[in-house]
Amino acid sequence: MRLELLRRRSENRDGRYKLKVGVRQTQWEREAIGERTATALRHLRDNRKVYNHTPLGFRREGKLLVEDSLELSMARRIVRLHQEGRSMNQIAVTLNKSNVPTKLGGRWHASTVKRVLDRAEVYR
Repeated sequence: MRLELLRRRSENRDGRYKLKVGVRQTQWEREAIGERTATALRHLRDNRKVYNHTPLGFRREGKLLVEDSLELSMARRIVRLHQEGRSMNQIAVTLNKSNVPTKLGGRWHASTVKRVLDRAEVYR
């Protein structure tokens, strides 16, 4: 039914114009929502407020993220190993061989190491 309505509206020049304007407006709004969300999350992260899962190197205290020195040293080790030329997979293997658990107590994978490296600026 909805497609039929769209088809009928797009049969003439005015209908096609209104349809295109509506599509563009919808796209603009989607992008605006994405930008507002990204800005809000960046503000929370930059001010060390809880915004998602607690990242490696921090613990939650109410609505604040507080540094955890043991986890921060582990994150800095990961960044250092990567700067020395080790691949993400090699770092994961090294951490697993050393029996270093992830934040949630699991095993390291290249993707887990990548998430730490994506936040490298926080660990300097």
